[in-house]
Amino acid sequence: MSLFRISNQILALAAILFAVITFSACSSDSEDSINASDVGVKTEADLPICRPNIEGERIYVQEATGYFICDENGFWDPVSSLPACNAQTFHTVARERNKASFHYNDVYACDSSASYKDSLAWRMATEQEIAGGAVCDSSHYGLYGADSNLYNSYMCDLSEDSSKGLYEWRSATVAEKFTHKICDTSRNLSIFVSYDTSDGSRAAYVCESGEWNTASNGEIAAMKACTDKTNGEFVYDTAGRKNSVYVCDSLFWRIATAAEIKAGSLCLESLQGTFVSAKDTDYVCDRLKWRKANDGESL
Repeated sequence: MSLFRISNQILALAAILFAVITFSACSSDSEDSINASDVGVKTEADLPICRPNIEGERIYVQEATGYFICDENGFWDPVSSLPACNAQTFHTVARERNKASFHYNDVYACDSSASYKDSLAWRMATEQEIAGGAVCDSSHYGLYGADSNLYNSYMCDLSEDSSKGLYEWRSATVAEKFTHKICDTSRNLSIFVSYDTSDGSRAAYVCESGEWNTASNGEIAAMKACTDKTNGEFVYDTAGRKNSVYVCDSLFWRIATAAEIKAGSLCLESLQGTFVSAKDTDYVCDRLKWRKANDGESL
């Protein structure tokens, strides 16, 4: 047998062996790839071997409630559950939900990057941002937030130096803990009532000149402040004092008199000398006040 024939046989055998080895390897890799494409696995131990052919693939692990990714070094790494920090998620907060992550349950805020100009990045959220669910800015002005035990509560407001146009979280006032609102010009003279369902008590505030003040019974009954526009209006208190009737007089709600209730009006100049009878008593409108009629004065 010539040397040339032997060489050809050796080359043919080598080609056959190479084809068999290549087929086996491809079959094994294909099997791993199919497993990696499954919907998910129960535990981290159920993950397939991280091979080069599935590098970059992600598999959901039920126990971790999150994804793992096959890295270039042959390891499965937990994938953060945080969404992309971009224009859509700017100044929002998000909690890490992947239990396999070292930062599991930590809360982050999407904010301008401190390291790179004009870029966004996730950073650890502050206590106030966690409570309010956002980074305080102009779009979140007036947002109220409280921690899980309701011990600490905050309002997103203009900073003390409002000339800079900056916003920051501050501690909420006692009134704001009930109203969840900032008393500003948009809410001037607004009334807010909060009821405690456990004992039936109530807390009520009126917004006046930038401050929340305790509302009077009349303001609560009317659910509005007494102003020049409402002067002379009457309101029945159905939730407070039984059968109480209030009248708006000189910027204050007060208990109406029997004569005012009967007449349905304050004593006005136009009513001078007018008589009304209430509870067997005659009253006369005299110099802007209702008084009992004297003997000889009658309807």
